[in-house]
Amino acid sequence: MADRELETLRNALREHVNALAVDIGPRTPLDPNSLVRAADYIHSVFEDAGLSVREQDYQYYDQRMTNVLATVPAATDASSYYVVGAHYDTIPGPRVQTTTQALWR
Repeated sequence: MADRELETLRNALREHVNALAVDIGPRTPLDPNSLVRAADYIHSVFEDAGLSVREQDYQYYDQRMTNVLATVPAATDASSYYVVGAHYDTIPGPRVQTTTQALWR
């Protein structure tokens, strides 16, 4: 990857981390609205990237939780596939801030 492409990618990743960790903040079942906002953000980013997006809802105690699933349009000549997964919820407390600060270094 060229330096310019790496810089573009680095800036986009910082923007996404900032949106989730700072703008939305901690995302826990204690604040269900934050989880909805995070899922909506991720959904829109995936759609903007041209991915096919769907949501899979499930119950966690008395709350609706959502998995955001995205797929790349199928390539007829693809010889391999990748599965990538991640949590977008956080642990309550100062770890969110510490993790975010570490990413800015």
